[in-house]
Amino acid sequence: MSRPLLKLSVLPHLEYIAIDARSRVVDTSSNVQDVLGIGGDLAIGHDIFELLPELFGLEAVMDSIRDGSESYFELKAIARSTESDSTLGYWDLYIIYDDCPDNPQGLVLLLENVTERMKLEQTLVQASNELTLTVDKLSASEAQIEQILRSMPDSLFVTHLSGEILRTNQVALDLLGYNESDLIGKSLTELIGDQNFNLVDNQEFLLQETGEILRQFDLVLIGKNSKKSIVSFTCSVFDSSTPDSNSLNLQEQPKLIYIGRDITKSYLAQRRLMAHNTVTQVLSQSRGFVDALPKLLQGLAEGLGWEICEFWQPISSDTSSEISPESEQSDQLRCVDIWINPQLDSDTWTDLSFRYPCRWIQDTWNKQQSIWQFNLQEMASQRQSEASTLGLKTALFCPLTIGENSLGIISLFSISSLDEDKELLQMMDTVCNQIGQFFQRKLAEEALKLEQLKTERLLLNILPVSIANQLKDTPTTIAEHYESVTILFADIVGFTKLSSEISATELVKLLNYIFSAFDQLSERYELEKIKTIGDAYMAAGGLPIPRLDHAEAIADMALDMQQVITELNRQANSRLDIRIGIHSGPVVAGVIGLKKFVYDLWGDTVNTASRMESHGLAGKIQVSQQTYQLLKSRFILTKRGSMAIKGKGNMTTYLLLGRRQSRKRAGAKALPPILQGNQEIADLIRHKLQQQ
Repeated sequence: MSRPLLKLSVLPHLEYIAIDARSRVVDTSSNVQDVLGIGGDLAIGHDIFELLPELFGLEAVMDSIRDGSESYFELKAIARSTESDSTLGYWDLYIIYDDCPDNPQGLVLLLENVTERMKLEQTLVQASNELTLTVDKLSASEAQIEQILRSMPDSLFVTHLSGEILRTNQVALDLLGYNESDLIGKSLTELIGDQNFNLVDNQEFLLQETGEILRQFDLVLIGKNSKKSIVSFTCSVFDSSTPDSNSLNLQEQPKLIYIGRDITKSYLAQRRLMAHNTVTQVLSQSRGFVDALPKLLQGLAEGLGWEICEFWQPISSDTSSEISPESEQSDQLRCVDIWINPQLDSDTWTDLSFRYPCRWIQDTWNKQQSIWQFNLQEMASQRQSEASTLGLKTALFCPLTIGENSLGIISLFSISSLDEDKELLQMMDTVCNQIGQFFQRKLAEEALKLEQLKTERLLLNILPVSIANQLKDTPTTIAEHYESVTILFADIVGFTKLSSEISATELVKLLNYIFSAFDQLSERYELEKIKTIGDAYMAAGGLPIPRLDHAEAIADMALDMQQVITELNRQANSRLDIRIGIHSGPVVAGVIGLKKFVYDLWGDTVNTASRMESHGLAGKIQVSQQTYQLLKSRFILTKRGSMAIKGKGNMTTYLLLGRRQSRKRAGAKALPPILQGNQEIADLIRHKLQQQ
């Protein structure tokens, strides 16, 4: 299997095991025998829980990595005895998702040999403990203290309780970049980066009140040229009351010994991991680039411990609000968004960033590579003076690309003098590539959503919503029985004669005008348009969603359809008329066939409704006995009498004349929007009548 990311497994301390969705081993690196107890070839097909029993109980965690809920899991210090010399080895286990397409839902177990590190840490802890004990026991002996100072690998400060530095060692001097004369007599508090934390006051208070001191803590020390170092300190009391204390010429008061280990690299690695995890989390939770950008800038700046993070994007020169001497390139860049540490007085910086181009950003854009700038005063820019005012000393500019296309520049600024961090540069390249892929994926998703929306709208134009949803879920024949619905047929009287007098294009415009008004009425009364046949219009109430007032809704629509024709005749001075037939009863409705889906109705009720229309009178609404029973309480109807209906025999029918009371539905009597202010069709008909 091809796993490019596992090329690291060629390192002698790193192995990997690939397992499938059933936790069976499908692939391993060559030297996994020390971990599994068997060779890599023999391990293929074995259950991973048999080979690594430490994984029992982690099934849920492994499943969460498979479904993407978790990005990885780590298990520290798995112990194994080697077969060769039976010595105890230690391995750190990292579980990640397998991106190999041949292993869906698979996982990769990365195994790092940390035996030497464990031994070193154990030795270091033991040495640190022994060293602390040694310092406490031998604090009264100048000769012993001098020996410790020479041999100690960590930084050391001997201070008064008041914080005045009495003694230090070469490790501390190298760490901070000072000479010994620069530190002796200086207060330790002056070296601490956090001015809100007063170490000396805390130590004095605790020693006086409780007899104890802060013994373990981490501090940020500011060295020469404002270089920051993160130091993990162990502190102990040097009691001047011991008999040999006079050899050090110390006053009769307690002194403090601070032993510090430089943890800057591990701290920065932790910050990089934090920032990268924040970016990953923001991208996974954001809907789009615009939504993610402010969170990305804040997450990068806070995660890495930098004061400012910006995003610049190319904008064509004709859209720029102001012209600056720095805007010489054809691709001008403008600041799109910015995050600044609230502790900085940043109004002027923000104004300059959004108003003018920036030479620093433009140089990065032209070179299309990351730039680490140690001293901002060496680079000319309109923001140079403000950078000096804010105390900004270091900057990092990284291009954000999508494939071969550049999207913009991410810039970071810090008030600390920071040496070039190649690991941070590599992380930023990875982050920018990750953001670029996210942007590209979101563009593709938006395009797909747009196409899906178009398809959805087209489908809902020809089918009811519930039927369309059924077809999407289960694309099979749909046929449902409805016990009680009301069906309307309408025919334009005089339209056939008019069609012989106007062109086909004009005829289609007229039909579209009338039927669009009818469509708006069907939407107003929440009825279902079934189809049009020539100049005939068919609608139904009570399906696909059953309703009790289906007959009343159809009657309201029929009366408004008459009003549509009346208004059209008034506008055009024409004499068109409409004949409507209505009948209520059971039907079967659905979609059949494999192509060109159409929602249609079947049953005797459909035929009867059609006969009500074809045997009706121009300008009238004829309803059957069944519909009459449903309408008589709310509508005015008159009995037409018994008449012979083709295929049905004699039937008693009624004419719908109007409403007994106004419908509660707001705006029920208002004309459809298509009839308000649209004179095109009216002018067309009036012109034809004038020609006649």
